Amino acid sequence: MYQNRQGFLHDEAGGLLFATISPQSLHIVEATTPRPKDRRGGSFFEVDLASAQATINERHQHGLHYVGEWHTHPEYLPQPSDRDRKTIASAHVKSKHQLEALLMIIVGRKFAGKGLWVGLHNAKGSLRLCESDQSVSKGSNK
Repeated sequence: MYQNRQGFLHDEAGGLLFATISPQSLHIVEATTPRPKDRRGGSFFEVDLASAQATINERHQHGLHYVGEWHTHPEYLPQPSDRDRKTIASAHVKSKHQLEALLMIIVGRKFAGKGLWVGLHNAKGSLRLCESDQSVSKGSNK
């Protein structure tokens, strides 16, 4: 995801998040990259629903579950827009799963810390999970 951080005059990027799920944990194992039919602009990213569904179906055959989405923002300290919140809430309602919420990750221009917005979303609202402003250097095990 960090490799797709948005520079000046670059389009937003994004993708789907897939995980293995057990009674004790949820382990994200894949974040897809933008697909050719996704719509991208300087201040928006929209997944192509048909391509996304095909990817979800294919990954599910391999034991991976769709658990949310990620995308970039053209700001250092990203915050979800109203459109982001509506889109992920709609995805939660329309998806066939037993999850209480979907995960949304927004990658800002700042590397790590508050340059990464991580939250859970459903039709009732959102909860930010990542509040840390600790810097993480490349190659670090933090």
